[in-house]
Amino acid sequence: MMKTSTLRSVLKAASFCFSILWSIYSLAQTDPSSDLVYDFSEPSSVESWEFLSSGYPDSNVQISHENGSLGLTPSWRANDYVFTTTPLNATYDFSQAKVHGAVKFDEKFFTLVYDDFESSLARATVVLVDTDGRWALGEFHSPVPENKSEFSTFTFLQGEDSLVYADPGFDMTNVNAFGMGLLSINYDIVAAGLAQFDDITIDFDGAAEESTALIDFPVYVSGWEHNHIARLWSTSKKGNKGKFSIFYNDDNTYGQNLEIYQNLPRTVNFTKGQISFDLLLPSTFGTIVNAIGVVLVDSKGNRAETYTLNAPNMLFGTTMNIAIDDLSRNKFISMDPDFDLAKVRSILVELRLPSENLTISGQVVFDYFHLQVHPKFEKNFFNPLRPSPIPADVLYPQVLLDDVPPNYESLHEFSVNNNDVVANLNWQDAEAEIHLSHFWERPVNLSSLEVTQRFYVPPREAESGMSLYLKLVDINMDEVEIPLATLDGGNTRGWTVVKFSSADLPDDLNLNYINEYIIIIKRNATYGHAGAFRFNPPVFSITR
Repeated sequence: MMKTSTLRSVLKAASFCFSILWSIYSLAQTDPSSDLVYDFSEPSSVESWEFLSSGYPDSNVQISHENGSLGLTPSWRANDYVFTTTPLNATYDFSQAKVHGAVKFDEKFFTLVYDDFESSLARATVVLVDTDGRWALGEFHSPVPENKSEFSTFTFLQGEDSLVYADPGFDMTNVNAFGMGLLSINYDIVAAGLAQFDDITIDFDGAAEESTALIDFPVYVSGWEHNHIARLWSTSKKGNKGKFSIFYNDDNTYGQNLEIYQNLPRTVNFTKGQISFDLLLPSTFGTIVNAIGVVLVDSKGNRAETYTLNAPNMLFGTTMNIAIDDLSRNKFISMDPDFDLAKVRSILVELRLPSENLTISGQVVFDYFHLQVHPKFEKNFFNPLRPSPIPADVLYPQVLLDDVPPNYESLHEFSVNNNDVVANLNWQDAEAEIHLSHFWERPVNLSSLEVTQRFYVPPREAESGMSLYLKLVDINMDEVEIPLATLDGGNTRGWTVVKFSSADLPDDLNLNYINEYIIIIKRNATYGHAGAFRFNPPVFSITR
């Protein structure tokens, strides 16, 4: 029985079992140096194709020759799969292979979701089986509804790093069976009818021939983290190349390694990506650092070590450059079985120390920290997380002081009433501002949104001289203040609504990753009781 825990998470399916049935037919082309082509021009061309496995024991698939194509008619259920293969009659290395194929689905493979949006009920994929019976799947594709009456051509495989699933230990360099499969989506309706495959081509060097310029991925100031052995640190930025310094001053290690993280704002696909940085270690570390490791950590905490530098090759007291030029799974030093290179959340640099407690001093500097990703993974550059409604009770009040007088205590009172924040103000001379803040642990995307802020000013405070602002802070700690009202005797009293479009905000604010929303009340020259101000939580809406 093969291990299927990762596949189960990929398909979001219940537990399943399967068996392997080997084909007894062979393909005429067996020269490993040549491309393989399946054009299904003759009925006999499908005779070597047989059922491989399914998600449930009672699921199956009918294989047929359909007007010059391979026909698969599944008998299955939702969250299921059916796979077919044909023997290659030789062992092939697919690690740099590119696989193209044309697919067409019957009308019954499509359904309406959300009343007016048509979607496919299934996905097609390529199946590889190695000489030990372990198997792997390429990318998942399906024809778009607009083209469902015609064949659509897809790239199902582009080298090892395009695999969506692989059995533990799967050997892509020793593949002796190849096939196509279908995956059922978890809708109430199950895809029925015929799926057709045609003009399947395999180019064993196809992925290796493509050299593509990589794209810089920003290094965010707020992304730096370490395991707090040091008490002081600083961050700065240089465009797409970050800098982070840690200052150790007689700090105890307690037998721990020094761990420095660059946490990414969301999961990033680092397939075929690159990492490089300059690292300065103090001379005092020359006798204590055993090795440097660079580790990728995915969204579930699984790890992959991509680089190790041992003590004899390290430099101390001078800068050394560390570069990982090809983030591919087959080049990793070690990797947890379920590690997902398409969902990396953190890059960890580990300075490995002895297991006993040490007292350390000196400055460690990471400079020109540079991340690059492959341009085909467009989702790397778009944050899909939009802001949810903010309850009033998570707009946290904070009083900012010009100085802290002896025995200071705030006299302001804050409460929540009917989902409004109520601020009963009572200013003191040392106070400068009040912030009502909401911090998103996971940055949100405010691009193409309209923001509505509604607030109430007590009429007698309309000439108080106070001013109200809204501040947005992005993941790089860049910020913008948006005026809401100046209480100088104008018309701002009672309830007021201010709306603005994110398109009108400065370009240097990264709207794709906003961390903080702050309502600011500036005291200016106001003193003493200033009435009860009320603030609705903000409303975010798509710009029309």
